[in-house]
Amino acid sequence: MESGFQEMVTDYWHMHLTHYIIPKLSASADDVSVWSKNHCNKLKSDIEECYRQLKNICVNSVGPMQS
Repeated sequence: MESGFQEMVTDYWHMHLTHYIIPKLSASADDVSVWSKNHCNKLKSDIEECYRQLKNICVNSVGPMQS
């Protein structure tokens, strides 16, 4: 779990004052989406780097990967 994620969810959950669950979940989901774009870029780049490495391994061992 990303550092600060749990605290962010708790803070945003309590920030939305509505008692109706659907609008509260929707607003919180939007908040999480914005937060993840600002905090999870390293994870995405790590995944992309692993994919590049796996592709290179496959190309060097058995030929080009099929899509």
